[in-house]
Amino acid sequence: MKYASGELHSFDDLRTAVKGAFAPSLLPQPQLKLVYLDAEGDWMLLSKNDTWSTFCATASKLLVTDRC
Repeated sequence: MKYASGELHSFDDLRTAVKGAFAPSLLPQPQLKLVYLDAEGDWMLLSKNDTWSTFCATASKLLVTDRC
């Protein structure tokens, strides 16, 4: 799943896009987490403390996982 810059405008848009990429039986599950690879090569758990602009500037990959 790839999106061009500007297609998503918020974390809600991101979550909706992720949910739309999977079969309904897989999402939403409360234990699933969004983790992203930042500019320094570290995997970071997406949190409510992150700002959308910082996430967009640093995230290069997104992982949906139940491990964290």
